[in-house]
Amino acid sequence: MKDLSLSMLITATGNSLPLGYRLQEYSIEEVLGSGDFGITYLAQDHTSKKLVVIKEYFPFAKAVRTRQYCVVPRISRRADLQDYEKGLRDFINDACNLACLTHPNIVRVLRYLEANGTAYIVMEFVEGQPLSTLIKALGVLDTVQVRALLLPLLDGLEQVHQLNRLHQDINPEHIRVRQVPLRLDEDSPLNQCVMPENLRVRKDKDEQNILALANYVLRSFDLDIPVPLDVQMAQRIAQLPLKGLPTQDIKPENLMMLKDGALVFVDYHAPVLIEFGATLRQGVQASSSGCAVPTPNYAPVEYYESPVQQGPWSDLYALSAVAYAALVGEPPQESILRTQRDEIEPAFKAARDRQDPQLLKAIDWALAPRAYQRPQTVGAWRKALTEGPV
Repeated sequence: MKDLSLSMLITATGNSLPLGYRLQEYSIEEVLGSGDFGITYLAQDHTSKKLVVIKEYFPFAKAVRTRQYCVVPRISRRADLQDYEKGLRDFINDACNLACLTHPNIVRVLRYLEANGTAYIVMEFVEGQPLSTLIKALGVLDTVQVRALLLPLLDGLEQVHQLNRLHQDINPEHIRVRQVPLRLDEDSPLNQCVMPENLRVRKDKDEQNILALANYVLRSFDLDIPVPLDVQMAQRIAQLPLKGLPTQDIKPENLMMLKDGALVFVDYHAPVLIEFGATLRQGVQASSSGCAVPTPNYAPVEYYESPVQQGPWSDLYALSAVAYAALVGEPPQESILRTQRDEIEPAFKAARDRQDPQLLKAIDWALAPRAYQRPQTVGAWRKALTEGPV
C-alpha cells in the first residue's frame, strides 16, 4: 500500500468540513468541537428545518482529509488499516445501538449515515445551558438541586449500560439543562417529561383548584401558606414525586392541568446527557484504541491505567465527580493523584449544604479512588441515594 501524496491533502483549511458544506440534507453551520476520535458539528436539517448535531468519525492520529473532503487512513501498514476500519465499524454499531434509546435525559440519536469514506451520527440539538455554566453562575447547587439532577441522569445512564455501553466522558460540559414540562403523577417517575406538543391546559378547570394544588405543593415543603381550598385535590397530590423539585420554582403560574386532569410542572429544568460519540463497550481495558482522552478531575483512574477494566462503576465515578463539583464549587482532585495520596475532602464535610447526608455519603461512595470500592451498578448507587447505605 502506498502513502497518500501530500498534494492530495488539505493543509490550509484544517481537518473539519467547511461551513456551508452540504452533507445530504444537512448543511454545516458551525464546528462545535473535536477530540481524538471525531469532530462535532452544528448543522441545519433542511427537511425538518431544525438544528441537529452531527458527530463525524475522524481519528486524528490515523486519518487525514483529502481536498475532496474524503477521510482516508494516513497509515500504510495493514494492521493499522485494519485497526482504523474496526474503529469505523464500531462507530457505526454504536450509532445503531444508541438510536434504540428513547429517554428524556439522554440525547436522542436520529440516524447515522456513511459518506466521504467515513460515518456520521446525527443527534438532536439539545437547547439549554451546560451544567458547567449554571455552576459557574450560581457558585454551588444545594442538595435538592443535585438530587434532582442525579436521579434522572441515572435512569438514562442505566439504559446505556444495558446496551453494554459506557458514556466514558461524563463532565459538566456534557450535561445540558433544558426547560421542559414535567408531569406530576402517581405513576410517573420524576424524569418523565411531557413534550410541548402534548401539553394542553384544561380550560374549563376551575382556576381556584390549580391554586389549591400549588398551595398544597408549597405546604409539602413546610412553607407558611394557607390551607388548600380543595381538600380532595390536596389528598390526590400528597403522593406525587416532589422531593426533587426546586422549591423556589413551585408557584401557581408554573402549574397547569392536562386534559386528563394530571398536574404539570411547566418550569422543570431537565438534565440531558450529551456527547455519546465516545461510548465504549463495557469490560475493555484502558489501553484500547477506542478510549477517549480523559477529562481531568472527572475521569476515574482506570482511564489512565492499563490493564484495568472499565464498567458502569467508571461512569458512576464521573457522575459523582460532577455532583461533588456542583455541591462544593470545585471538582475533586484528579483520580490518578488520589491513588498516590488522596487529599480530597469528602462531600459529607466539604459540601456547603449538608441537609441531605444520605446523598452526600452516596456521592463519597461512588467517588472512591479504586473501582472495587465503588458501587458496581446504577441500581446499587440509586439504592444508596434513595434508601441509604447498601
